[in-house]
Parts: sequence; C-alpha cells; structure tokens
Amino acid sequence: MSVLCANLDRAPLSGLPRAAAVSRRSQVLRAALLALRDWMTAAEVVELARRLPDGWVPVLFEGWRPQSMVLSYPTRRKFIAAVQGHLDRMDDPVQVAEVAAAVEDLAAVLPDRLFVRKPGCNRTTRTGTAR
Repeated sequence: MSVLCANLDRAPLSGLPRAAAVSRRSQVLRAALLALRDWMTAAEVVELARRLPDGWVPVLFEGWRPQSMVLSYPTRRKFIAAVQGHLDRMDDPVQVAEVAAAVEDLAAVLPDRLFVRKPGCNRTTRTGTAR
C-alpha cells in the first residue's frame, strides 16, 4: 500500500484519475474502500479518514451518504457485488482474491468492528493469527 499511498498523495482533490490511468489493483482497492465505507457509521468513516493517507481522503468521501445506524454485516457475495458496483466501467468481474488483497492492504486502518468474528469462528484475524 505504500507505493499506492506515495502516488495518491499527489492526486487531485476531486479524487483519483479514472480507470484508464489507474492500475487494476488500485481500482479494486478504491472500490473495496468505498464498499467498506457503505457499512460504516458516520463516526467510523470520519475516524477512518483521519487514519488514511491524504490522497485517499477525497476518495473516501466520494458520493458518501452518512449512516447513523450500523448496518448488518454483508455476506461475502453481497460485499463482492458492492465492490463490483464501485468499479468504474470494468468489463472483467472482480475476483475474490483481488478483493481479499485490497482488504488486507486496508486492514491496518479499518475499524475493529469490521473484524469481529462469531464465537467458534476459526478464520484468520486482523493480525493473521488463527483464533
């Protein structure tokens, strides 16, 4: 993410350049950030904006409609569909591995609530260790 951050710090305040000028990985990272934002409260989005590099802040607020209530956690299918919906005119469907890599890049700045697991769930946690 550091390479992306270095380039995005020079992005114009209106957001990132559109699809032709941005790599596929950057597009998926942007779409995953926007999809995650859609499941956050307004307070969580503002806190996330404080943690993001300056170049990503305008992207975070692009088309944002603040939520006052916490939405239920999306299923994997709904989340992938939300990421696909935020991709600009992409003909190729987004792959699960691409979304997983984007979320992994964002994990350090995301709210802890997004990583809460149900009791007995043996999936990897934010730090990469199994519960």
